[in-house]
Amino acid sequence: MTSHVLVQNGGHAHLDVRHDLGVAGAGRPFEMTTGEKLLRMGEQNVGQLIDKATGGVLCIDEAYALDPAGSREGAAAAMQLLDAAEKRRETLTIILAGCVYAARRR
Repeated sequence: MTSHVLVQNGGHAHLDVRHDLGVAGAGRPFEMTTGEKLLRMGEQNVGQLIDKATGGVLCIDEAYALDPAGSREGAAAAMQLLDAAEKRRETLTIILAGCVYAARRR
């Protein structure tokens, strides 16, 4: 198992990260959403998204929306992602992406 922290310029660079880390490939799931959507999904739907991405990649853009200090929903979603990252570390890659400037404005 390896862990990586990548800092890249803005735009859609996080989409290339899955290739850089070797987690992309034919037949591997790639699920993408935003932090704001996760906040509105509810625990059961977040769990279903995690299940769907298992075996591949779950990419969450605008992940700063999941700041636990911001809301109970953000804290719950962040904990659910942390739990999945721990329990499925061999089968699930989670990419948290977002613009540092947008995160600072929140």
